Amino acid sequence: MQDLPNTGRNDSSPEPKKRRVSRKVPIDMVLQVQIAAAEPRDREALKKRLRKQITCCEINEITTSGLTALNQCVLDGNYESVKMLVELGANVNKRDRFGWTPLHYAASEGYEKICRYLLRNGANLRVENKDGKFPVEVTDDEIILRILLRATLIFNMPPMDKASLKHSC
Repeated sequence: MQDLPNTGRNDSSPEPKKRRVSRKVPIDMVLQVQIAAAEPRDREALKKRLRKQITCCEINEITTSGLTALNQCVLDGNYESVKMLVELGANVNKRDRFGWTPLHYAASEGYEKICRYLLRNGANLRVENKDGKFPVEVTDDEIILRILLRATLIFNMPPMDKASLKHSC
């Protein structure tokens, strides 16, 4: 029989307690996983559950990747997650560390549905990123370009009621 190496511990001594390491999971990951698993009819229950989960974190926080949760969901093209984050109070005009807003990412990636949704929920067309570019300047998509130009014209007009704005985007 082989001798076991002496670890210097007495067999009767208690095991040292392991410290539990708290790992912060990005809110966009939590949200996207839960939305993917949820049934459409469970949307309100999911929203209540998520409200409880996000009370411990700032929904508009810039993560270690330099993005906000909303910017990451827009970049991923996850429309349902974008909607849920906005409903939970995410700021549609929050810039990330690159100066980009969710509308910059939606325009750049060609996500028409997300662009329309962000505009309907108050996205500002006049926000420049760190390179001095507006959302209309970062898109190559003709449809999105028309949407953004039309919205720019509307925002340059005298104030309109919110119902008129929703029908124009």
